[in-house]
This record gives sequence, C-alpha cells and structure tokens, in this order.
Amino acid sequence: MLTMPIFNQIILLTHPEGFKVVHEQTAIQNYIFDMVPSAESKERWSQMVSIMGIRGLAANAEFTPQKFAERIATGFRQTCPQTFAAKGLGNLKIGENDAYVALIGCGRNRASGYETNEVVMLLAIRGSENFYSVQWAERKQPTDQQPALDERVWRTRLNLLQPIRLCQRIPNEPPPFASCLNQRN
Repeated sequence: MLTMPIFNQIILLTHPEGFKVVHEQTAIQNYIFDMVPSAESKERWSQMVSIMGIRGLAANAEFTPQKFAERIATGFRQTCPQTFAAKGLGNLKIGENDAYVALIGCGRNRASGYETNEVVMLLAIRGSENFYSVQWAERKQPTDQQPALDERVWRTRLNLLQPIRLCQRIPNEPPPFASCLNQRN
C-alpha cells in the first residue's frame, strides 16, 4: 500500500506490482509522484502511474471532478486534435469525496519529445480543500487513428489500485499513517 501525505490529506492506494518510483516533487501549489515499470525510466516508459495534488482548487464549488478531467482532456486535444479520443466512465465516491473517471487518448502525441500513442485513465477526486488525481497512462506505437479506449482494460487497472482512500491528516501522525490504513470505506 502507498500512503502519501499530500497537503492536508493522505491518499492511499495499492502500489501496482512491478512498478518503481521515478519522480516526486512538491511545490507550493502542486504535488506529483510518478511510477513506471521496474525496467523503464522516467523518460522512456510503456506505462506510468501518477498521483497529483493541486492545492486550493476545491475552494471553487462549481469546479467538479468532471470539469477537472475535461481540463486535462483539453490539453490532450490541443496536442493531437486529429487523433484525440475521450470517454467518460462516470461519477463515483472515494469515501465521502466526489470523484470522476475518464479515459483520454492521442493516437499520435508528441508531448514527450518523441511520438507515441498514449491513453490515460484519469481518476479525479475533490478533497476537502484540494483536487487530487490518480492517472494510469500507457504508451504504444503512434498511429494516425484515434486510440481504442477499452473500458474493460482500464476498469481492471483501476481495480488493481484499490482500495483508494482520501483521509484527513492527523497532526504528528507518522508514516505509514495508521489512521488511514485502518479506515474503512
């Protein structure tokens, strides 16, 4: 299990088997944590699981998890307007927190510095003050077609990360944050 303190909350999820940490960065407004398969690197990967936090974004009551996903999808669309694809998988709850799952992809994406076919499963979660996302991305050979967004494959991957929890931080509680580990959804 991963228990990660991000701003005023802790996100808990299952560490995907065979993945290693390649990047973690905390800034005033943002947090990012990336994992890739053990034999791959931050620069060249076939799959990446990323956890992100954006401080203060939940203060806007009109900004929903679905709108958060749409904002990320807009960035993809700008990168690959001819081969862009997106599919909403719907709203859900992570404990008491509103969340939304979407699939977003580009058949030919150059954002990494080299061309790939990239599909991302995005779980957007509204926290008490911040927004969080869990993303599982996959890269393949580029194509001039929209990528297939196979809901069955991506729901299986989402299930591999379960349980996913968002917990309030308890002052001075040390890792591994037993209060979150022991919480029931």
